[in-house]
Amino acid sequence: MAERTFALPYGRAMFTFGSVPTINREAISIPRIEYSFKIHPHNILVTPEPEKISPESIAWGEFHNGVAAALRIAANASGVESSWIAFNKPGELSPEHAGFLLGLGLTGHLKSLMTWHTFSYLTPKHDHTSIGLLLGMAAANIGSGNQHITKLLAVHTPALLPTQDVDLNIPLMTQAAGVAGVGLLYLGTKNRRMAEVCLNQICRRDLVQPDLSNEHRDAYTYASALAFGMIMLGKGTIIPVDLDLIKRLSILIHGHTDATLGREIKSFDINLTSPAASMALGLMYLRTSRKDVADILSIPETVVELNSIQPSFLLIRTIARSLIMWDGINPSNDWIAGQIPNSFRDAFVSRQKTGNPIDDSMDLAYYNIIAGCCFVIGLKYAGTARQEAYQLIVKQFDSFSRTSYTPGKRNEAGKSTGHLPPSDRTSFRS
Repeated sequence: MAERTFALPYGRAMFTFGSVPTINREAISIPRIEYSFKIHPHNILVTPEPEKISPESIAWGEFHNGVAAALRIAANASGVESSWIAFNKPGELSPEHAGFLLGLGLTGHLKSLMTWHTFSYLTPKHDHTSIGLLLGMAAANIGSGNQHITKLLAVHTPALLPTQDVDLNIPLMTQAAGVAGVGLLYLGTKNRRMAEVCLNQICRRDLVQPDLSNEHRDAYTYASALAFGMIMLGKGTIIPVDLDLIKRLSILIHGHTDATLGREIKSFDINLTSPAASMALGLMYLRTSRKDVADILSIPETVVELNSIQPSFLLIRTIARSLIMWDGINPSNDWIAGQIPNSFRDAFVSRQKTGNPIDDSMDLAYYNIIAGCCFVIGLKYAGTARQEAYQLIVKQFDSFSRTSYTPGKRNEAGKSTGHLPPSDRTSFRS
C-alpha cells in the first residue's frame, strides 16, 4: 500500500498539469501524503507500523509529491517571481519543498530566481533541496549553456572543477544531479568540453568497486551517460572526433581486452557502463538511421554469448537501436519479429513443432527484447492515439499476463521449459 501511495503523485502531476493559470499571494498548498487506509466494508483503519517504511522511501515520496504540486502551475502563469518563491520557502528545508523547486524548474519558473535566493537554498547542504534546485535551474534554462548556472553546477560537480581530487564533501547523488543538470543545460549544443567531461564520468575510476561511499554509483553512471547523450542529442556524424567517441562508447558497451595478454582490462565495471553507454550512443545518433552505428548495439545470437550478458541489457540495446533507426519503427508484429535474431526465431519455431526445450537465456532475452520494442512503440506514438500501436501493446501485455499466470511445463530434469505467448506464434512464422 505504501508503494501504491508513493506512485500517486505521478498520476496527479499528469492529470492536473498546468491546471492553475494564475496564483495568489498566499503560500502554496501541497497536499499531504496519507499512508493510512481503510478496509471496507468494516471501515477498519490501518496505519503503518513505526519505522516499517524506510525514511529514505518516505523522503522521495514527499519529493515527488512536491513536484506534482508545482506542475499544477501553468508555464505562463503570472506572479511566479523570485520573491514569491522565497516567500514559500519553509522554515526548515524538506524533501517536499525540494520537489516543489524541481517542478517550478520544469515549467520554467525558476528562471526568475535571484542569485541570493539560490544561495539560501544551497548553503544548508540539504541533499534533496540541492538536487531539486540544481535540476530545476538547469531545466528552466534548458539548452542555453548559461554560464551562471554552469558555475552553480560546477560547485556541486567535482568533474567540472580544474582539480577533481578536491574533497568537497558532496554526496554522490547530488553530484549525479549536477552532471544531469549539465546535460539539460547544454542540451543539443554539441559542446565538446562538456561532452568529454560527461563521457569520462561514465567510467569514473573510483566507482569500479562498490563501497559505502559510492552506494549510488549506478545513478551517477547513468546520469553521466544521459548527460552526454543530451549534449550530443542527434548530432552524431562521421567526422574523426565523433568516430573516436563511438570507439570509446563501444569499449564501454562490450568491454575490451589487452591484446598482448588476451585478458579483459578491469579499468571499469562493464555491468555499470554497458547499459549507460548504450543509451548514450542511442541519443547521440538519435533519428540518424545510421545502421553501422546501430549494429554496435547488436543482440547476441548464441547461448554462450547470452550467458555472458545480463538480459536487461538487451532491453536497453533494443531501445537504443530503435532510437537510432527511429524512422523504421512500426506498430506491427513484423517489425517486432525483425528485432529478434534469426537463431531465436528458429529455436522457438523448433520448440513449437517438437516440444524440445530451449535454454532459459533465450527465453529471458526474448522477453526483454519484446519489452524494449513495446517501449519504443509507445515512445514514438505517444500522444497520437494511434490505434495500431495501442492494440499491439495491449495484445503483448495480455499475452504476457496470461503466460505469467500459466504453470510452465517441466522437462525431465525438473527445469521449466517456458512458454511462447500465443499471439507471437504468427509473428515468428511470418
